[in-house]
Amino acid sequence: MLKGRESVVRLVGKRRRFLPNRETLLSASDDLELVTCPVCALKISAQHHAVNSHLDTCLSESETPTGTKRKLSQRTLLDSNFLSKSKIHQSQLTNNDDFCGSRHSNSHIINNVVVVAPKAKAAAAAADVDVTMENVSGVTLQTFIVGRRFFSHENELHVGANISLLPDPHNVKDPNAIKVLSSDSGSCKCKVLGFLPRELAQYLSPLMEKYCLSFEGYVTSVPKNPFDFVPIQIARHKMILHGEKEYEDVEAFKCLWKYAIHVVESTKNCPPGITKYQQNFCLVIHEVIRSNPHLFTDDEKKFMESFTSLSNDSQRLFVRLYTRKGPWFRISTISYSEVLDPQEAVKGLSAMGYLCLFEDKDKLHDNDIKEILNLLTVSELHDILCKLKKAIEVAQIMDEALDGNNVELVLRCIKRADSRISSSSMKTMESTTSELVATFYSSFSASWVYSKVVLLGVSFLERERRYNDAINLLKRLLNCFTCDGRRGYWTLRLSINLEHTGYPNESLTVAEDGLQDPWVRAGSRMALQRRILRLGKPPRRWKTPSFSASIKRKITEVHVQGRPLNCEMGMKNRFYGEDGEQCGVEQLALQYYAGEGGGWQGVHTESGIWLTIFGLLMWDIIFSNVPNVFRTRFQQGITSMGEVYHTIQQANRDRSIAGTGFNW
Repeated sequence: MLKGRESVVRLVGKRRRFLPNRETLLSASDDLELVTCPVCALKISAQHHAVNSHLDTCLSESETPTGTKRKLSQRTLLDSNFLSKSKIHQSQLTNNDDFCGSRHSNSHIINNVVVVAPKAKAAAAAADVDVTMENVSGVTLQTFIVGRRFFSHENELHVGANISLLPDPHNVKDPNAIKVLSSDSGSCKCKVLGFLPRELAQYLSPLMEKYCLSFEGYVTSVPKNPFDFVPIQIARHKMILHGEKEYEDVEAFKCLWKYAIHVVESTKNCPPGITKYQQNFCLVIHEVIRSNPHLFTDDEKKFMESFTSLSNDSQRLFVRLYTRKGPWFRISTISYSEVLDPQEAVKGLSAMGYLCLFEDKDKLHDNDIKEILNLLTVSELHDILCKLKKAIEVAQIMDEALDGNNVELVLRCIKRADSRISSSSMKTMESTTSELVATFYSSFSASWVYSKVVLLGVSFLERERRYNDAINLLKRLLNCFTCDGRRGYWTLRLSINLEHTGYPNESLTVAEDGLQDPWVRAGSRMALQRRILRLGKPPRRWKTPSFSASIKRKITEVHVQGRPLNCEMGMKNRFYGEDGEQCGVEQLALQYYAGEGGGWQGVHTESGIWLTIFGLLMWDIIFSNVPNVFRTRFQQGITSMGEVYHTIQQANRDRSIAGTGFNW
């Protein structure tokens, strides 16, 4: 069997009856048909998986005809109301004293009007303001228009636009709601722009209904987002008094007005222009720093306090990402209606150190690969799988061609695999990661699968005595895979083929360079040393290598004769032992050494004893804390045992007593 054939057969596994890419893989031209994407009008490959993947990406990034995007509906703690809401309850109770005894200390009942203060300390704060019926005139209130998304916006707002307020007692969500109307509308019916904030409307609504206050004002600024809160300024327009009744309700009037002023003042510290979760997150940061300053260093406190200096978009985006599953996010998936410019928000967060922005793939570390793969869509993962599956179809076609002795098809498979070996990708991986990591990841690359096909092609070309073609393939393998345990065999075959073509000097140089390669180990290293001793005789080389004595040493050979029972290929050989019973070759050797061999006692353990002793003596070295070594619990069957094997082979070569080395 050709060298590398068994490896390719294991790689292919069970042959597939239908290979969808057979014609494409074996086509003489690599040019692909291109089609036009109906979404972005770009030219893309006509292959089915490529078209589907590109369409999925285009459709996911595009907006709907109404301009809406994905909306996050999950409710978290940051959406809750950490600040208590104040309410006004209209009551028809006649026994105010009984009711007052059961109310909270921050509530007041004045002439059948129950007023709840916005905060526990609101009464004390409001007491500082002397309110009368006369001094209400001329007082301006800075507030906002909210609920803009519920109304049409055919005419854009402008700074200075006149507005008026109208109570909406029939509102199903809030009977204290107050509409904000546009006074500049040319029609008889005023246009509804939105509502006043709920916290302010609960005090202004009874003032407007019970005391007939009316308010007018104008727009002070216009936000970029049409759905954002609009800053406005309002003032009392007029008040109609009702004689004796006005005097009876003066206390209720004072409380309502004081609390309205208090709400306006409180919104200056926490304007309603910020979203609820943004406001709550800032509140959490403030309370943590205020309550537990001793838990943080000065730098940590400065870092947390710097959050308030970020733009609204950056603050909102950070809180949104904080509540999502991370830690990696794709910029293409960041889409929130309240974040106007996600790109600038990301840059602002990156500049302040709240996130890391990776625009260059070379800055990524090997440990980030797993998390990044979790971000890929099904279509993108399918594209990767299709490339590897082609990594497999070529190998199967090569195996089938060898069975059918189809030389032309074998050569086409070799050419195809050779053209797909990517030296740039392998060198990039090796330059950005350690050798151990590069070796580990290379086994899962398409280039690694193609290298198996190329190696099988080398054996085929050598059998056909096409040594020059084999030499070119071996040089390409050595150039592309600089960190690979197969480099020893490749170097050995390159040296042998150069000698076959009549270049002994080049063959000797390749063998000598191979000994300097740290990836040339075990049997390949010893074979190269023998070639150097044979080719490096004077006048080519006058100096005797240092390894000459160990290579030329004579190892005692012991011949044990036995009567075989069968000599069929693929079956375990059976013999008649010295006691006349059937036994295997291992038991036959044990009987020989127990008798004629000198009375030795042994046991057949397949090197288990030697490996156990070696593991115990070298425990601290084998399991030392070396990064990127222990990656999976199953690697002991492929990686760790392979390293132990190479170590034992090295120990065998270094032993000075012939015939006493470890047995594998």
